[in-house]
Amino acid sequence: YWRMGADGKPLPYLDGYSWRYRPDVTVSMIELKSGAMDLAYWIPEKDLPSIKANPDLVLSMLTWSSRIRGNINFNTKKGPFQDNLKLREAAWYALDREGIGKALGFGFAKAHAYPLWTPGMLGYDEKLPRYDFDLNKAKQLVRDAGFPNGLDVMLTAISRQPDLSIMQAVKANWDAVGIRTTIDALERTAAIQKTTSGDFEIY
Repeated sequence: YWRMGADGKPLPYLDGYSWRYRPDVTVSMIELKSGAMDLAYWIPEKDLPSIKANPDLVLSMLTWSSRIRGNINFNTKKGPFQDNLKLREAAWYALDREGIGKALGFGFAKAHAYPLWTPGMLGYDEKLPRYDFDLNKAKQLVRDAGFPNGLDVMLTAISRQPDLSIMQAVKANWDAVGIRTTIDALERTAAIQKTTSGDFEIY
């Protein structure tokens, strides 16, 4: 209401706004393409190419928005990651964020080095320390952490998408450096109860 449009005139107020929840994204895509819906957000990355190719639709990517995001939390009170910074660092260096972004983002995703802190946000600085993908360094850190033959770990995740796809990619990265990972996919409430009780290794 306070901004000028491309024609130099004040943008109009909205006469009204109707928000409808659509749990099935397929329905949202049909309504969007048919013109029954004016705006949709958090569209799965696999559907973005068809939106971009449609001359009647506009695809707007927000740099601060992360739809696919995996936050990895280690249990530092018990288990193999307790008091073992080298093992945690090995896990971070083993993550091929760029590769995961390309595989799961269909050309639209960008890898981020910091949780919940992305380009365009206040204070963001690319020069701060980060764990860039380094396979050999990760393998060495696993050995230095006291596991010359690698180790088996359990990764707890909520049984939903995109979480499961992210966890499969993480597993592949970790398996490659000797952090042999089993995914424990649980219903959301069960996963939260397991982690809040401290009965987990990685979440």
